Amino acid sequence: MADLNQHLPFPPASGVSSESVAGYSAVLTSSSSANTKGSWAEVIHSLTAATCWFIVMFTPFSSNGYFVDIGIGAAASEVAIISDLFLNNQGTYQGIPMSIGPIRFPAGTRISARCQDNAGGGNAGRLIISVIEVP
Repeated sequence: MADLNQHLPFPPASGVSSESVAGYSAVLTSSSSANTKGSWAEVIHSLTAATCWFIVMFTPFSSNGYFVDIGIGAAASEVAIISDLFLNNQGTYQGIPMSIGPIRFPAGTRISARCQDNAGGGNAGRLIISVIEVP
């Protein structure tokens, strides 16, 4: 079993190993109107364990600037806890990583996301969220 502590750029949490890292993804679609948030998309239905670190990567499907919101809560009742993460594609179509943690979420938390872009037309991208679970 790999011990992730040896690769972390911050003081390690005791007991963190590859078994405590979980990854999730969803396709986010912006609104058909420029600079307007699209609908929420469920990324994580229910965390299986409490988390201590939160990492986001967004891979856009078009060359636009994006703002991404991360929210928690039941479907149709999401509350943005991180708003307007700016992710600028600049035509590369490569994943844009962004570490947001440390953020603690209790087990059972539902996490969703939505995005907007500067062009409109319902552009999309894949959001990947990795979490490190509390040992």
